[in-house]
Amino acid sequence: MRNILPVLLAGVSLLAGCDSDLDTTATNRPAMTPATSGSAPATDSGSTSHGVSRDVQIPLSSYQPVRLRNVATATGRYAAVVPCPRDTAGEISLQIVLQTQRHTLEALTLLYAGTNATRKLNQLGNGVGYYHPATQRYYFSVAYQTISELPGNRRFSSEPYEINGWISTDTNTAGVLPTRLAR
Repeated sequence: MRNILPVLLAGVSLLAGCDSDLDTTATNRPAMTPATSGSAPATDSGSTSHGVSRDVQIPLSSYQPVRLRNVATATGRYAAVVPCPRDTAGEISLQIVLQTQRHTLEALTLLYAGTNATRKLNQLGNGVGYYHPATQRYYFSVAYQTISELPGNRRFSSEPYEINGWISTDTNTAGVLPTRLAR
């Protein structure tokens, strides 16, 4: 399964209109309960942007505005928790750590506070993203699947879902697209 994840994420990135040579890293950092383990209009301006979209145009009105939580800033660094549309069995959030001087995503960690003890989330890969200089936003995409514990010590793993959104460090605002199946 681990050998398939880079291919899966590269495929999701290509379908989302992003380059496949994305340079992001992530580590699981516990906050709520971390899950176990980019798509927006842009042009390449020559800066250190990653995964620049070339053909896919997503209207900005499609993004649902969300209120950031636990915002922390330091020289050249920015961290925040982005709440995502509520899952039927709990709350999903995304912890984002950015290097604002280099305009890179340092970590994208899925957090899950479930209401059902037999259901967990599994983050697939590290997520992808890039900085878009014209809008001064960081666009990101994270894939995950739900894992349900069934009777008889069996497990059911869902199809992959993806969360796409943006975050602005200048205005402390964010937007998230409705969660959908990754295709």
